[in-house]
Amino acid sequence: MKQSQQPPPITHSLAPRVTRRGCLQLASSGAMGSLVGAVPLMALASINGANPLLLPSTELMYDLEGMQDGLRYNASATLRWQRNSTSYQAELSARILVVFKRRQTSQGRIAGNALQPTVFSDEGKRIRQAAFDPVGKRISYTESGDAPWSEPTQDRLSVYFMLPQRIAQARFNKQTAITLPVSSANGLSTWRLRMGGREIIDTPMGQWSTQTLTRDKQEVDDTAAKLWFGGVDDLLPLRIRLEDSDSTWLEQRLRSHRPLDDLA
Repeated sequence: MKQSQQPPPITHSLAPRVTRRGCLQLASSGAMGSLVGAVPLMALASINGANPLLLPSTELMYDLEGMQDGLRYNASATLRWQRNSTSYQAELSARILVVFKRRQTSQGRIAGNALQPTVFSDEGKRIRQAAFDPVGKRISYTESGDAPWSEPTQDRLSVYFMLPQRIAQARFNKQTAITLPVSSANGLSTWRLRMGGREIIDTPMGQWSTQTLTRDKQEVDDTAAKLWFGGVDDLLPLRIRLEDSDSTWLEQRLRSHRPLDDLA
């Protein structure tokens, strides 16, 4: 991904090809049409085989807006994503309401066609952590008991980089929903995401044609979510909105991005 890359025109149709960083570009259409189109045969290995559709190593800068403890705030956040062919690291950092700093990290393996987190950490007023054990099939939490581990399990950061591949799989299989176990730093929940149609959104980087995903609350304590992915293969998490049961909400919109070196 080049630093000077601009958002694709919302009515431009992109032919299937392979970019210089190996990101396979699926056939797509403009924002006013469907993006479900036929998946090229050469894409099947990336969708169902050993080379997942993953964003190249990138730093993403977001504008934040939200509500916490009854206070409305604006802030900024940086999401760093680095990988090589076998492992990845992700870090989200933000400073909210001047004095509150939030930092989340995820690291793990790239195993076949999936991300496989090994450690997820959430640092706010205190540090909480989830450790993933694929061999023992358990997730251990520093502030609570264990939870069962299964192969598709993601954490609250890795899920944003795994979802583009699941979107491509859902299109190929003509599915309208995606289900993933997602772990926070203190518990496991099931995310059932409804795939919506293409939606044009405004961001500080301009207009984008996006694929939307929506998570409705199944339980009182669930986090509701709406996600907007766009760019080549819908690899970029352009906009994310999360809402908790206590009227706390957070929305982030992509302001800029730049390439990073891959992990050594």
